[in-house]
Amino acid sequence: SDDAPNDVARARAAEVGALEAMVAAMRAHAYDVEVQENGCWALANVVGQGRVADSESSDAVGRSRSSFLMACARAQRAAASSAIEAVVAALRAHPREAGVQENGCLALAKICISGDGAGRARKQRAVELGALEAATAALRAHPHKRDVQEQAQGLCYMLAVVPRQSGAGGPSRPVWQGVHLAGLHPNVGRVHPTLHASSPHAAPSTPAATAPDV
Repeated sequence: SDDAPNDVARARAAEVGALEAMVAAMRAHAYDVEVQENGCWALANVVGQGRVADSESSDAVGRSRSSFLMACARAQRAAASSAIEAVVAALRAHPREAGVQENGCLALAKICISGDGAGRARKQRAVELGALEAATAALRAHPHKRDVQEQAQGLCYMLAVVPRQSGAGGPSRPVWQGVHLAGLHPNVGRVHPTLHASSPHAAPSTPAATAPDV
């Protein structure tokens, strides 16, 4: 379906400062569960996620690629407003709140996904701030919450491999916490909903206990 109307709304929200306002609210009300849960959800919704269409139509592919690039631009704006820091702080402050954990992992996945250098830098920043540890903690704390498991799994796979720091040389290094994701919830096992098979950072279709090959 054509996501153009949603893209327009998201672009307008970003233009008028919605991302910055949400981060400010989350910082000002760090221990308010509803603010944190809704703030994470709103960040994820405004950033959105464009996809490259599975279609032979060049027009459809062009529109979906444009949508993806716009989502990447909003993700970068969110990161510049310290959204990654705000979301990781929310995950750490409210480990027993399933809604915060689900929406926080979703928001980080939306902000960090991208195939370009800026996207890889956002992933690196999230890992440095402890996003992977927060996601694996969510998996352990909410073993019977399907939605938490689903979003946390997706974020774990996205952040499982990050590039070496600039100038370090060599291949990417795996970053993994040794959490066996398979079996934590019997109904979880599909690809994270914000990821797409054509994306360079799409999660593998079958959970595994080890990091993907690099």
